Amino acid sequence: MNNELRIMLVSHSSSALNKLESALEDATDIVSTRTLLNEEDYYPKVSDALTTDVIVVALSDTWESMLSAFAENNKNGNRIATVVVGPDNEPQIIKYALRAGASDYVGESDDKGVFIDAIKNAAINKSPVNDSASDFTLFVTPKGGAGNSTLVVNLAHILSERSDTSVLAMDLDIQYGNLPLFYNEKPSTRLANALMNDEPIDSTMLSTCMSHAGKKPAVLATYSDQVVSSWELNPQQVSDLFTLLAAQYSHVLVDLPRSIDPLTFYALERANKICVIVQQTLSDMRIANQYIRLLLDQGIASDSICIIINRHEKRNTIRQQDYALAFQGFDIFVIPNDYKRVNFATDNTVALVDRWKSAQISKSLMEVSNQLWPHQSESKQSMFSLAKHSGKAA
Repeated sequence: MNNELRIMLVSHSSSALNKLESALEDATDIVSTRTLLNEEDYYPKVSDALTTDVIVVALSDTWESMLSAFAENNKNGNRIATVVVGPDNEPQIIKYALRAGASDYVGESDDKGVFIDAIKNAAINKSPVNDSASDFTLFVTPKGGAGNSTLVVNLAHILSERSDTSVLAMDLDIQYGNLPLFYNEKPSTRLANALMNDEPIDSTMLSTCMSHAGKKPAVLATYSDQVVSSWELNPQQVSDLFTLLAAQYSHVLVDLPRSIDPLTFYALERANKICVIVQQTLSDMRIANQYIRLLLDQGIASDSICIIINRHEKRNTIRQQDYALAFQGFDIFVIPNDYKRVNFATDNTVALVDRWKSAQISKSLMEVSNQLWPHQSESKQSMFSLAKHSGKAA
């Protein structure tokens, strides 16, 4: 059996290709071919790319156009394991590489051992995930304090109760992830420590990180008791984490932090739906507009974005219609304000629909759940939609 690993080295620079070939001289189990791109080309011939195990891209001054070409190729269904080699300590370039679907990013000054390991790890994890089998729904409040975690907890509970599928509620704030506290459980530091210490991410490790074990829904938080930056994490580990979650859960509801970093980029790449949580204030409206524009600039499809007005009050000067006018083309959902019930449910770790099923807030949550995750026999057109999708922010 031939165990040789076939890789394609791609760049606009002949000298960069020479350096990559030199780094692979001692790797007898890797067979490489080189592709020097013309100035007007940013991706190798698809027929050639599909015959290789891993593509290694050495970036040049045209890095943005090249990564855009790779991202477009992935969207067309020709996803191939890719390792990007580029400048050290360039968060913007790393961000683009991750969004383009890179398996790993290697700095130009990294030693050849790191380079070879990145290639082999990319080959091992090259099989694409069947995203259609797993639904990722992200919840984010750009301004903060809009009840994001409360919505995630209650919607995850409703979904897990009405469905036989597996549901995970996940807090992606690696520093302060506290979602388990809503279930009266202490957040585990295991996942954050594993990510910081570059430990392998597998099913056994992940099972030790779960809160609410054996109950519905499962709960995962990346809480850390140390100061940590998401930019210090190994991109391959982050990719492995989301691949594993997609394989194990039919629905993943993510409590997303406001920051844009490698963790949130992988979540955004996986997302089927992104729910932007706001309150009825002018500042919320402005910041939500800014955040949605940022998502659109990153290539997020407009029809995957919706807005949830939480703690809605009919007498507020900022009305539901104002949001409809400001965000034409986006579905808008409304959750009424019910401070007393929400406060009691949070303090006593009970689900709103279990305690007050006939209350308006519970009915609204169940309606939103039905619209976000329709039964197969139901139409996916939102009952709460105030305008058809146009793909335009305010």
